[in-house]
Amino acid sequence: MSFNTIIFDMDGVLIDTEYHYTQIIDAFFEKKGIPIAHLNRHELLGRPLRDLWSFILGEDFDKRGAARLQKE
Repeated sequence: MSFNTIIFDMDGVLIDTEYHYTQIIDAFFEKKGIPIAHLNRHELLGRPLRDLWSFILGEDFDKRGAARLQKE
């Protein structure tokens, strides 16, 4: 199979992925029992996963625990 053209959608340029991303984040943290309702969802968008943990967990942030969560 050969391709003449490949289109990349860089973080919602062509398709609005923000809604789906926030739904996935909400479901994941709800399943883990980690409250995030108090957070502004726009502050979560665009952050690398490794930075999300300290932002969301704050003082409870643990690098080993965060690494385990990220693998999930």
